[in-house]
Amino acid sequence: MMNDRCRDVTLRRLTAGDDAEFLAMLRKAWYAEHPEPCGRLMAEVDWQGCLARATEALVAVDATTGSPLGVILVRVDALDRRPAFNRHRRRAALAGLRLAATRGGARGLAELTAIDLTDRRLLREAVGKRGGRPYPAEIVLFIVAPEARGRGVGGRLFRAAMAYLGEHDVDEYFLFTDTGCDVGFYEHQGLARMAARDLADPGSAYASTFFVYEGRVPPLP
Repeated sequence: MMNDRCRDVTLRRLTAGDDAEFLAMLRKAWYAEHPEPCGRLMAEVDWQGCLARATEALVAVDATTGSPLGVILVRVDALDRRPAFNRHRRRAALAGLRLAATRGGARGLAELTAIDLTDRRLLREAVGKRGGRPYPAEIVLFIVAPEARGRGVGGRLFRAAMAYLGEHDVDEYFLFTDTGCDVGFYEHQGLARMAARDLADPGSAYASTFFVYEGRVPPLP
């Protein structure tokens, strides 16, 4: 049942004009403790790295104002025919070089590298539990603006991602998340936790647990 507030939300594909909005959203969500320009560049490395993997990108917008409220990036392996070092990979690499030249950039790069290595280990563990069978798809990024929570934005985006996977005959997928995210949302959607790893930031008292979840795509209506 769609509530009235959800009716005020529409979906569309991501455009290049959305980059600044979602860079700011990522910056605020995950890199707020880093000073400028370090935090902004970390968000750019992350954002471009996600776009490099995605085969679909859907944005939720306020139907009245047109303001972006959230985004979900999805990858179907069989659909990605781009070169491995595509334009988003190049942009991520350039942002990484700029980050390395900033004050605090070395710590920022170390943090991004540690997260990437943790994710790779989590995925290996999850795939190992499946007898080495790889996942055909991934929810690459899923973020909703804090001010939009409670409007059904997350559920609307997630259902659209499931429809996209179903249209391409994908029946299962994985995603990474951590204790800084709404892990309960995924469990409510029926996803199963496949592996977990702790990651401590050596430069602060901050520590987080990272997870990989496995999900089944519901049948198309």
